[in-house]
Amino acid sequence: MSFNFENANEGQYEPSHQVEDYSVAQLLALRAEIDAALPATELGDLNLDQELVRQYLVTQALQTKILADSDVPANQQAQVLNACAGILENLQKTQEKFYRQERFKKIELALIKVLRKLPEETVAEFMEEYERTLGEDK
Repeated sequence: MSFNFENANEGQYEPSHQVEDYSVAQLLALRAEIDAALPATELGDLNLDQELVRQYLVTQALQTKILADSDVPANQQAQVLNACAGILENLQKTQEKFYRQERFKKIELALIKVLRKLPEETVAEFMEEYERTLGEDK
């Protein structure tokens, strides 16, 4: 995986190979090198969901390689399988959390539509209770 940087001009370069020529494992390795060279400067810059999926793909590629190699001891194969299973479990939890967040957004939108139809006094009373309840979570 080598790129020709001799023609680099202000961040532009011509790759010596087409991206399509690389395997997923090679692309992930290259992406990891690029990400390491361009680190996030703030926590908000990290997409934890994307990082988790990327980590799963790397582990899955390793799993395929390890399982195909008969010289790799069984305990090491088991470790890679366990790592994949753990990442899948985290992905499942992430998807469930995303689903809940999206559902709560829809509930809040429906609530806002209904609140707009109520008298201002009722809305103000609800908002006070809502803010108080949200403050308890802190």
